[in-house]
Amino acid sequence: MATRRQFLKVGAGAAGLLTAAAPAPGVGRTTRSKNGKPHLIYNDDGNSVVFIPHRYPMKVEELTDLVDQFSGTPVDRYVYCLVLPRVFLHDTKVGERAWDLAKGKYSNAFDFRRGENARHLVEQGNDPVRVLGERAHQRGLQYFVSQRMNDAHFAYSREGPEKNFWTGTFWHQHPELRIGGNSKHYSRHLFDFSHSRIHDFHLAIIEETCQRYDIEGFELDFLRHPFYFKPEEARGKAPVLTEFVRKVRRRMQEIAREKGRELQLQVLVPRTLEGALQIGLDVRAWVEEGLVDSVVPKHYIRFNMEVPVEEFLELTSGTSIAVAPCLEQRMDVSDEQFRAAASRYWQAGVDSLYLYNFFNHRPHPLCQDDRRILREIGDPEGIRLRDKHYFLLPNARHDLADIPRQIPKTLDTRAGGYSISLIVGDDLPAAAASGLLKEVSLKLGVPRITPESDEWEVHLNGAPIPRGRHRCQADPVAFGERWIEIDLTEGPYPRPGSNEVRFFLKKRNPMVMAKLELTEVELWVRYH
Repeated sequence: MATRRQFLKVGAGAAGLLTAAAPAPGVGRTTRSKNGKPHLIYNDDGNSVVFIPHRYPMKVEELTDLVDQFSGTPVDRYVYCLVLPRVFLHDTKVGERAWDLAKGKYSNAFDFRRGENARHLVEQGNDPVRVLGERAHQRGLQYFVSQRMNDAHFAYSREGPEKNFWTGTFWHQHPELRIGGNSKHYSRHLFDFSHSRIHDFHLAIIEETCQRYDIEGFELDFLRHPFYFKPEEARGKAPVLTEFVRKVRRRMQEIAREKGRELQLQVLVPRTLEGALQIGLDVRAWVEEGLVDSVVPKHYIRFNMEVPVEEFLELTSGTSIAVAPCLEQRMDVSDEQFRAAASRYWQAGVDSLYLYNFFNHRPHPLCQDDRRILREIGDPEGIRLRDKHYFLLPNARHDLADIPRQIPKTLDTRAGGYSISLIVGDDLPAAAASGLLKEVSLKLGVPRITPESDEWEVHLNGAPIPRGRHRCQADPVAFGERWIEIDLTEGPYPRPGSNEVRFFLKKRNPMVMAKLELTEVELWVRYH
């Protein structure tokens, strides 16, 4: 099992490589230390994934399936989300319950299933937060509860916030506590954390959860959704949110002393320290003050293997604070991409991997393929010699609370070319020396390139790749060439860690007016 700052080095010989594979952590495990660092952390939505797939009235066995599905996998921290931060689907005494607000009238079948299944479970004495915690502990899992700090689903719902009962009474009663402003963006409907009453509103739920339930820790989810102040004020008001985290930490420590056990605090934050600061989250201050136990850097909503975990590892070096980069979603993400992301992060030396929205649009409980990929990514030794697909994530509308992406890039014939950083988790030189490497292919997306007239060069870590290894093939769907595919099977090989791919457009087809763009960068690795 990889631990922090431990590089997964491939042995020099084939024997060393072949014997590196080990059984997936968690297989055959009965329990772990409740407060130890987990291997895989799994976040359950606590909303649609829990209640909608099951017809009313929902059975308690259908609830505990959420935990049972991890048997035989390396998942050892289960995180249950308390739905929205205003209206809940468990037996809260300080917040509002969805079925109480609905009063037997729901606008759609989804809300009916959510509200009535939760109500039925609670009235049968099966409070979901308690039942899932008990089941998690029976299965040897750590149990955390998560709260979305400013969830906006109500704000951009079809009915709109004024008519959606998920909005909650407190929101209606206090328009002065919202971010507001002239923008038409949905964030104007969210709470402004400049107000201490918003701190108290959240703290009441956190206190109740930590006091009433048998949990190892609580999670503050700052990525659903990442708006806490007026945009122009966010950076300057970071000390306000630091004070909120300080309040949470202090109260959790008091409750922990009363209960005679440790309570950990975990936070979900943007994928860079600078991106976090832009929305008012001073993660550096939280770490330096020891306010948190685990930091989960993640993209807002997309699968990403480029989280710069190195800056978080450097920040937390010498502390007991864990770093667990997030793998967001499962749909449309291949097994090869999951392996590549996991390999990249384990190679960097992270403590854990975090799964968010893994269940999204998947069978319930998880199918065998989903459980298999959990076993694979939790076993850094076992995936060393498995096929992988590395890729860069392009800019998209979901790049909230984040820094600009590396691609797309509009290309011209500038002398210095265009530099791209590609991080790889495999030790390809060692695998090639052992005869275990089957194919390495670097793919650059340059739509509508005309190889009969355009001229280019590609360098990898400063070494030019011979032009004879470059291949363009017409894409019948795109009606033209889309990819430059470069064979690296004989080298030069990307190294473990960061690699520079530099693209030089030497000459553009003079008969084509349109500029070229570098839109995609991928690396395929296949083993024998």
